[in-house]
Amino acid sequence: MKRAVAVIGSVLGLSASALAQAPLYDFFSLTAGEQLGSAVAAAGDVNGDGFGDIAIGAERAAGFQPDSGVVRIYSGQNASLIRELKGELTGDRFGHAIESLGDVDGDGVADLLVGAPLHDAFLGVDRGAAYIYSGATGVPIEKLYGNSADCQFGWSVTAVPDVNFDGVRDFAVGAPREGTGGLTLNGTVRIYSGATRSLHRLHSGAATGDRFGYSIDGARDSNADGRGDLIVGAPQADAASIFDSGRAYRISGAPSGSATLTTYSGSTVAGWLGHAVASVPDTNGDGIPEVAVGEPFASIGGVSGSGRIRMFSGTTGAVLLTLTGATNDSFGWVMAAMQDFDGDGRGDLLVGNPFAEYNGWTNVGLAHVYSGATGALLTTASGYYDGEGFGDSVADLGDVNGDGFHDVIFGSAAYNLYGTNAGRARTALGNAEFPSNYCTAKVNSAGCTPFIGIGGCASATVGQLQIVGVNVIPHVAGLMIWSHTSAATPYFGSQLCVGGPIRRTPVQISTENVGGSLPCDGVFSYVFSHAQMAAEGFVPGTTLYAQYWHRDSGFSAPNNFGLTNGVSIPILP
Repeated sequence: MKRAVAVIGSVLGLSASALAQAPLYDFFSLTAGEQLGSAVAAAGDVNGDGFGDIAIGAERAAGFQPDSGVVRIYSGQNASLIRELKGELTGDRFGHAIESLGDVDGDGVADLLVGAPLHDAFLGVDRGAAYIYSGATGVPIEKLYGNSADCQFGWSVTAVPDVNFDGVRDFAVGAPREGTGGLTLNGTVRIYSGATRSLHRLHSGAATGDRFGYSIDGARDSNADGRGDLIVGAPQADAASIFDSGRAYRISGAPSGSATLTTYSGSTVAGWLGHAVASVPDTNGDGIPEVAVGEPFASIGGVSGSGRIRMFSGTTGAVLLTLTGATNDSFGWVMAAMQDFDGDGRGDLLVGNPFAEYNGWTNVGLAHVYSGATGALLTTASGYYDGEGFGDSVADLGDVNGDGFHDVIFGSAAYNLYGTNAGRARTALGNAEFPSNYCTAKVNSAGCTPFIGIGGCASATVGQLQIVGVNVIPHVAGLMIWSHTSAATPYFGSQLCVGGPIRRTPVQISTENVGGSLPCDGVFSYVFSHAQMAAEGFVPGTTLYAQYWHRDSGFSAPNNFGLTNGVSIPILP
């Protein structure tokens, strides 16, 4: 595993919307077939450093056996690997679903729930399993098994607000292929006590083939009984006798009695309403969380395969918002609720759009944040390559860097740069001012235009800011200059992009960048540490202006040098 060094413009892939997401870390797998990013989640602060940590599933990585799957826990402060949790048996798909439970064992550290839906427990093929691990130690606390072969218990997992009044968060596990009551493939969801792991209640799909439990999300109490509720998708239910139109349900957390509070029904053949569900914090000011439901295979407004997401009032069930995709987007495939992203005091919605086309690429994938109050698009991030499927997992990370805004993570398990389906995941700081380029670079003697960019994140507390100069001649001397002020001063036929007083790095030698374009495959790189930021007065709210200077013997003196453009880097909390 490694963290990426990325340059502005070519890899940040963010829209020029009102709110931006500053890239924090890129996590790549270097092993083909691991599918890193198959699931992503906030892990809570598991190492006690005051920063929220990050859980990423790689459901086909080698755990205790080949292809069993792993979940890797990374530091939110510096992206170092804290620990790796491993699947037991070949083909388990351990890490297909993951969720932070909060503290269920009383040690003050959040614990982690992991699904392995193809685990062959007790000779039951694809019976499935769900595991709870101590966040503090990584030691397994509990293992739960599916009830029968091929039920795929652990396909979906979620934390559920306390349903049994013991003060501990509870949890639910979906088994969308389980049959009950003489039905087949109707699907089930089991709610368990977080404290004791005992079964609280079993819920089952209404008809054969419903796939009830394909998607689930815990929800805050909506019916004033003081218990948490649950949102469940049954995407192959035949609502109104329409084949595979799909249903979703809001279900009470009560241990008995009538379970279904609200039913949401699809209206198009094979629309698969309920493929993804989310309980969204109150968006309309009535104090009750809303319900968002994806319908990825619906064709809306004559747009084939567009898909859609509808947000329903948690109080009345009325449609509050409808969001739709482009042709063959299958919009509504993936989504997650977000706490307030844009500072308006209302919940928002994070949407993965892995089949989207972008910049001429097919199925490159996009991820979006929408205002829960208005449906306005707040920001978008994109994948890099054809077929990457960026956004096939998404999650709210909480506030990693303590700036008061929630941060995000996106997965793309089909990312291929380091091997077919090796996978990657990207974390980004929410509501962050974005770095930008300015000023004009000097075309070098080889006919290339050098460029300055950043990797990591310009945060004073988390991540690592790496400033790079690319598209330069290799094996030449150079250095980076920086300042608190910008400029565009004529300078021997070029432009000096930083104002005084100017500071500089030690002399560097440009190295060859694997994958760069000859004859300009050189790269300079400089890490601006947190300590140096503080020493140079770059505190949150200030801006760092930087530019690379380097030798270029293809020009005659005194013009025998090159200059990149400039980069303006807002320093974040």
